[in-house]
Amino acid sequence: MKKNFFLLIIVLNVTNLLGQTNYYVSGNGNNSNNGSISSPWETIQYAVNQLHPGDTLNIKSGTYPEKIQISVSGTANAYITIRNYLNDEVILDAGNFNNSIPIIQTDQAYLHIEGLHLTNNIKNYAVGFELNNAAHHIEFVNNKISNIRFSSRPNATVTPGKNAVPLNIWADQPQDSIHNIIIRGNEVFDNQTGYSECITGGGNFSHFVIENNLIHDNTNIGIDVTGHYGVCPTANLDQGRYGIIKNNIIYNCDADYSTSAGIYIDGGRDILIENNISHHNGYGAEIGCEENGTTSNIILRNNLFYLNSDAGIAIGGYDENTTGNVTNTKISGNTFFKNDTGNNYNGEILLSKLTNCSMQNNIFYVSNQNVLLEAARSQTNFDFDYNLIYHDANNQHITIETENGSYNTLTAYYNASGQGAHNTFGNPMFSDTASANFHISINSPAIDNGNPNYIISNAEVDLDGQPRIFNNRIDCGIDEYYSPNAIYTEKISLNIYPNPASDYVNIQTFDNKKYSFEISNLSGQIILMGNLFHTNHIYIKQLQKGIYFLSILKKNQNKIYQTKIIKN
Repeated sequence: MKKNFFLLIIVLNVTNLLGQTNYYVSGNGNNSNNGSISSPWETIQYAVNQLHPGDTLNIKSGTYPEKIQISVSGTANAYITIRNYLNDEVILDAGNFNNSIPIIQTDQAYLHIEGLHLTNNIKNYAVGFELNNAAHHIEFVNNKISNIRFSSRPNATVTPGKNAVPLNIWADQPQDSIHNIIIRGNEVFDNQTGYSECITGGGNFSHFVIENNLIHDNTNIGIDVTGHYGVCPTANLDQGRYGIIKNNIIYNCDADYSTSAGIYIDGGRDILIENNISHHNGYGAEIGCEENGTTSNIILRNNLFYLNSDAGIAIGGYDENTTGNVTNTKISGNTFFKNDTGNNYNGEILLSKLTNCSMQNNIFYVSNQNVLLEAARSQTNFDFDYNLIYHDANNQHITIETENGSYNTLTAYYNASGQGAHNTFGNPMFSDTASANFHISINSPAIDNGNPNYIISNAEVDLDGQPRIFNNRIDCGIDEYYSPNAIYTEKISLNIYPNPASDYVNIQTFDNKKYSFEISNLSGQIILMGNLFHTNHIYIKQLQKGIYFLSILKKNQNKIYQTKIIKN
């Protein structure tokens, strides 16, 4: 009986261990412990090695001087989760390592990684987070990556051989792609990337979503999807493809040694880019192809590009020594405001080699240089129509430079090129450009001025998340204007400033109606709420850095307005 009693205890203990799916790490733990909340492990790497499908590793607050190789996989029905415990601040600090190995690296599958701060990998070719081989079904959510640097010297000379990548997707397998990847809600900031990018994916990389990320104050390109670089030895698979890039905010990613776009597609294909905000970068966005081959089937719609230093949008293969070409690409419903702040005379639009591309339903508000468009090489079957164009001098003396001639008025360019039959000139009547409020007013000529035959697809919405067409015709620019009696929503006259904000966000209404507000996180959870009347000062210092949604509600609690705010 005694033997059976002890055998029963052993069986029960093993059963309890096998049933335990939550494990814990603490700087005060010990790897000889069992990983429970009361007996946590000490190191993240040891803990990761113990995980099985369905397990969750909860990492408690602290700084962990580790680099992690994840060599375990979940399953389709039982992801492995590695995350911070509750809202603890968890820092993976690579400052004591003398190598460029990524802080977290994996080639596994069915993983969810959340709430970690990867920092201080300082070495040429340093990486923060990397996926390689044939990793798939990876979710990298609500993390931070900072201080990934190619040199410890802030002003180190930059050459093509100086690189660091905060988030790298290196898909070099000849058949199996890196696929089903979600990069969501992360903050990528204060990185010295040299000739590399902040979030980059290339080679045999497919079926991905990059959304709701805050990317700022880095030394080069924000988001980059590439192709034709030989990363994957199978040429027809060597392209980033079937992706969505949406709801990201990218700013202060500008290099003085190379052109640096907020968003860059260089050799990718079949990618949707929508509802992003890109400002104070090099280009607002670039759709290019630097190597032999094509970039194709790109849709760039309903994005805001303002005060970028080189141009609002660059599109085309620029290198005459390659066959690089951009084909079958649509630029629609975007707002471009006073880009080319570096006075490079690129204007809002920089064109090179492209085929079967269109720009419709956009607003182009040119800077004091009065340069709208600079074109080189060839544009075959290029459609530039149904756009609204304006500049502060309120006349059509706007410069367009092409290989076929230089034009000092819009009319001269239209007559010579056959373009722009339905373009219009007029003040879009933005709400308040000083606070980056690019909503249009009730009498804006942008209203119902887009292509009457434009058909929305795939749940397309404007930058506020409202249906893209009201009154049976699309408006030009990012903001679809809704009348006060619209079923879905209505526009109210207000001013929101500053945005980004650190301590307070101010909401000023211009009528005598009473409204309420809600601030929610990217998961839809309401963080703050209250009432509005005229000017309100909402205290947000307690919020973590990141992107939030501010909603305005009527007295009956119907949501009538929503916009993004940034807490910095």
